[in-house]
Amino acid sequence: MKTFAAQAVVGAAVLMLALSGCKGPDAGLPEATGVPPSASVTPLAAEAAPTPEAVIQRHERLRFDSRNGNPTLAMRTAGERLNDYINLYPDVFSGAWWATDYSAFEVGVARSKDPAAAKYEELRKELDPGLKFTKIHQVRYSLTELLEIQQEIMHKYLGKGTPTVGGVVSLGPDPVNSYVVVEILRTDIDPVLEQFKVVQELVAKYGNQVAFEETGSTNAILDAAG
Repeated sequence: MKTFAAQAVVGAAVLMLALSGCKGPDAGLPEATGVPPSASVTPLAAEAAPTPEAVIQRHERLRFDSRNGNPTLAMRTAGERLNDYINLYPDVFSGAWWATDYSAFEVGVARSKDPAAAKYEELRKELDPGLKFTKIHQVRYSLTELLEIQQEIMHKYLGKGTPTVGGVVSLGPDPVNSYVVVEILRTDIDPVLEQFKVVQELVAKYGNQVAFEETGSTNAILDAAG
């Protein structure tokens, strides 16, 4: 399966937030009085910083529409060759995708100092002189890393039966945002995503390595790279 298929799940809207206490350099210290501190004086207890809150990332699908533009034959040919190359190195790249208006062929690079990344750049310049329609993006995780996370979540949370409310329906890697998209079964009368146990557990373990999308259908097909 070519990584192009990943464009069906790619999206924007990454929301990250970490709340933590922050005090100035003199916080918690008594004012100077000119009197030497006494050994009998009990020091002020340091205030415990609040526990950081992990806020879920919501995945939003981008809309690809050929009516906004189409790649030329030369662009398609170059894109296929570049895609074939990066598929050989899933430890280095996250994947490839077309821009939503098909004006550019884009690739996520997780290991920019790897020799395979340097060779990709040479091939890219050969197929796209002047680098007019190819783009590269530095991403956090390679496709291999994303698939490892996906496999862990599948093993623990994706059952063989019909998912219940708040359960994992499907999941797949997003090479653009460099996270695994987890689809959760939820209807309008159910609690918000943040209140589901599985969401809380996944955020606690994986943080920004996962993002969530909700669906009211139990017929979603597993979106796994193969």
